Amino acid sequence: MFLSCRIRPRPVALLERVLEEGWLRPRAIVVADNVKVPGAPEYRAFMQAQEGKLFHTREHETHLEYQSVITDLMLESEYLGAP
Repeated sequence: MFLSCRIRPRPVALLERVLEEGWLRPRAIVVADNVKVPGAPEYRAFMQAQEGKLFHTREHETHLEYQSVITDLMLESEYLGAP
């Protein structure tokens, strides 16, 4: 599943809805970009709080599109399944 942290509703609300509906299966990958710019601190905090519980997350440093000056962050999260 791909989440752009530029969308509405905010990515945490969207991911919570996906989880409530049961649309993710164990080992599914959720990729979120633009976590640093424009920024989604609530999404990053959610994934950090769920580490080892619902998700296992890796953070990848990257850059904004089409340039190499402004750094950004992408999260790659593997869904571990409902507890």
